[in-house]
Amino acid sequence: MNPEPKSARVQYKKPPIIERVLRVVGQVAPENFFAKFESWREAIHPSFPDYEPLKDWRLNIEVKDGVPVFTDAPPQVIITHCFSRKSPQGNKLLSMRIMPSEIALHLHRDPEKPHYFEELFTEAENLVPQWFTHFGVKACSTVALDYVNLLSQATTPSFVHSNGILVGSMLTVFAGVPSQHYGIIPPYDCQMGLMIDPQRPATFALRVLGLIMPQKHGPAIRVDFHSEVTKDSPKMSAQHVLAETQFLHTVIVDQFESLFTKEAKQTFEPV
Repeated sequence: MNPEPKSARVQYKKPPIIERVLRVVGQVAPENFFAKFESWREAIHPSFPDYEPLKDWRLNIEVKDGVPVFTDAPPQVIITHCFSRKSPQGNKLLSMRIMPSEIALHLHRDPEKPHYFEELFTEAENLVPQWFTHFGVKACSTVALDYVNLLSQATTPSFVHSNGILVGSMLTVFAGVPSQHYGIIPPYDCQMGLMIDPQRPATFALRVLGLIMPQKHGPAIRVDFHSEVTKDSPKMSAQHVLAETQFLHTVIVDQFESLFTKEAKQTFEPV
């Protein structure tokens, strides 16, 4: 299964995308996960040599007379197993997070060059079927794709001025603020959801977050694109997951083209 050719859609030399994330949720028997985790770790070590478990402690709280109090139950620890591949300079290029019922692939941006969907998809073509086979995944219920964009002096310098970033000149959803104003300033957190395909069903979510950054870094805006297919019950095979990944990429590309202004896209240098 090959991803859509580059010629079919616009590509950019300097897109503001700093991270692409594919997340898949499936049915995995807990005993299978714990019994086969170490062999999984050994199998992927050549591609993901760095390993770090992240621990999330969950305390048990109940409300008595309107007041939250700790219970006598022992705290729970949720472990997310994180693997990564780094550049010779020590920068993360690709990372994988895995839990008993979930796998996520994170494609990180090299400071010197952008990355593309094809790179993430190639990794998914290898790892998703391997995950299914190794852990005995019966079927999947959710496939989600996230693209994290960062607008800043480093990525979009022509839209940065003394009072901040000209977000209204970059994003179409901010272009028509009706009231008189000198600019849109942080902090702000704006979110919007769209139903893309009710039969699949597939959705898209946009989040625009105005960040307050240290002065030395200058202003920054985070723009998150999230597309997702979720079934009422686990139905998707590994091949279905890969097909939906390609579909979700086209959803994000279409929204990218619609939500960024022509002026902004010119600074990304279309090819």
